[in-house]
Amino acid sequence: MRYIFPLKEADKLLFLMFCLFSLSAFSQEYSFGLKAGASYSLNDNGSEIFTNGERYSADSDFGYQGGAFLELKFGKWLVRPEALFNTARGEFVFRNFTSNYTIEKLSFPLLLGYTPVMLMGLEL
Repeated sequence: MRYIFPLKEADKLLFLMFCLFSLSAFSQEYSFGLKAGASYSLNDNGSEIFTNGERYSADSDFGYQGGAFLELKFGKWLVRPEALFNTARGEFVFRNFTSNYTIEKLSFPLLLGYTPVMLMGLEL
């Protein structure tokens, strides 16, 4: 496939920087920050193993989560992209041994918001 205006790598980077700077120039407010916390996996569904006629269930354990966000406000509207890293842990106890597992997940949620009413400084 032949493109009418082929872009080189430097041109792509320049275009991306232009888009990012123009987006921040039109936004009224912005904020950014870090998020951190603990998580506890309940392991209710999908955490059972059936083998040799026996059923084994996972015991839950604590994990952690952390990430960063950028919030851009456009009047009553806001856009908040995030990058989050989550872990969930558990343990299967079998007859002769114990098996620990850890699930690590990277997610990129995007929150879109609207504030219809401003009441005494509170956004409702």
